[in-house]
Amino acid sequence: MLYVAVVHKDAGSAYGVHFPDVPGCFSAANDKQGVVDRAHEALALYFEDEKPIKPRDLDAIRASGDVDQDLADGAILVLVPLTGPKQKRASRSKTSGPDRGAGIALGQNRNSKVKR
Repeated sequence: MLYVAVVHKDAGSAYGVHFPDVPGCFSAANDKQGVVDRAHEALALYFEDEKPIKPRDLDAIRASGDVDQDLADGAILVLVPLTGPKQKRASRSKTSGPDRGAGIALGQNRNSKVKR
């Protein structure tokens, strides 16, 4: 399952990540290279003892208006996978590397108005 994450950064702060479909699940990373890994870990921990929530797709989230203000403020959207238990254990045993999660930057609207 892929969850849409909102990645934002204010001057002098870490990169913050939250998930519109998973209230209360958030993370942060000191640099942009760690954002997807941290978001992936946050999802895995959040759903460790709970059944995953079915995520909306990108089009549904954008159509809902839930991320309009974030995008207007310069945030980007990233797709973050929630892996199964076997994959989760394997990714925890790795200390680094690209296999711990995948993300796709989907848009940034720093200088454009968001349509409602």
